[in-house]
Amino acid sequence: MLDLFAGSGALALEALSRGAVRATLVDRSATALAAARANVAALGLEERTRLIRADWQHALRLLTRERARASGAQACPPGVGLCLLDPPYTLLPRIAGRLGAALAPLLAPGATVVIEHDAGIACSLEGLAVATAERRAYGDTAVTVLRGEGC
Repeated sequence: MLDLFAGSGALALEALSRGAVRATLVDRSATALAAARANVAALGLEERTRLIRADWQHALRLLTRERARASGAQACPPGVGLCLLDPPYTLLPRIAGRLGAALAPLLAPGATVVIEHDAGIACSLEGLAVATAERRAYGDTAVTVLRGEGC
């Protein structure tokens, strides 16, 4: 699973507690990653997590290159089955078009992408093959769940 804009890592750690095998946490903030690293260590999950300090674009390029290299070693390396996105609310409208296209090569068929965002905006990620989309609002916050097309 991939937690982009991970902050303290709470979402990824919850996913690990509910059965995710591994988690990659990405945040550009050294302070946020230090908090995530401390939380991972407190729970003894170092062997199941990877932390990357980078902005979303750099991190997705890095992960895409790594996946491409791994595909030389095996027919089709597994993609990300769950991606959690909780970007700053003011950032999402500016990056939504680019984010979907950059994320698409990393996703497994049928992957789930969960986006937390301002309830006042519609959320979609251009470039993703989406089979279903569901949106729920909770006050000023909304969560959009996109499920990709299967194999």
